[in-house]
Amino acid sequence: MHDKITALIGDIPFVLLFEEKPQLDDPNRFTTLEPRLETQSFFLGAYADGVTEHTYFGTKLTKSYSDHDGVAMRMEVHQSGPTLVNDNDLYTPAMSSANYGALEAVIHYDGYDGSEEFRIWDHNTDTFTITKTIDTAFMNKYSLTSGSNDYVYPKVEENSGTWYAYLYNFDTSSYEQLDDQSNDGDNWNGWAIWEEWNIHDDCASISVPEIDGDEVKVRKSGTWHTATSTYADGYTGSINCYSGTMNNDYYDWTVN
Repeated sequence: MHDKITALIGDIPFVLLFEEKPQLDDPNRFTTLEPRLETQSFFLGAYADGVTEHTYFGTKLTKSYSDHDGVAMRMEVHQSGPTLVNDNDLYTPAMSSANYGALEAVIHYDGYDGSEEFRIWDHNTDTFTITKTIDTAFMNKYSLTSGSNDYVYPKVEENSGTWYAYLYNFDTSSYEQLDDQSNDGDNWNGWAIWEEWNIHDDCASISVPEIDGDEVKVRKSGTWHTATSTYADGYTGSINCYSGTMNNDYYDWTVN
């Protein structure tokens, strides 16, 4: 996720781009990862007002969060993903457990290089620890086609003081462990959401297919529950360029 500093080298404008990870409970809080010079950014209007914009839609996991110890969902995935530009970023779907879950599973569509990746973010070290390119091999191994849509099935859970991230592997018919973290993360709240960055000025230039996030489940003290209104709420505010629909409160949503 990104922020920018615009400046001049002599008379030449440039943008220093920082890749960052926001915290949903405090959108002004960032962890800087790595700066890089974006040489193409001096074209007029490339970054419009230069303001980082962050919106999200989906499942909010904050109810009675103190005994949460896991989250799972079905994520729609696109091998030929959205057409994005400039500093557009979509982390969608993205899911993280409440009660200081350490590992977040996300599908990341990057406007800079057009990459499509399944990734694990570590909320303790503030780094991406796992990245898998969404290519044909990935789709054959981890995705299931239902109707005309393709889905992957991640889950994150805490067992005996350690957080584990898994992705269902259809070759082995079992969950494959991708990562683990023995320390807690830094967010008390959890989510299963569409998360977007910096697409607000580019609605006419981008194309994003419909994306579903459904079968959201929350684990409480070792027992899994569908994320109905008993266990969840919704992030249901407006998002940029597209619209979100909560199909079933609050475990099934669509953005299109």
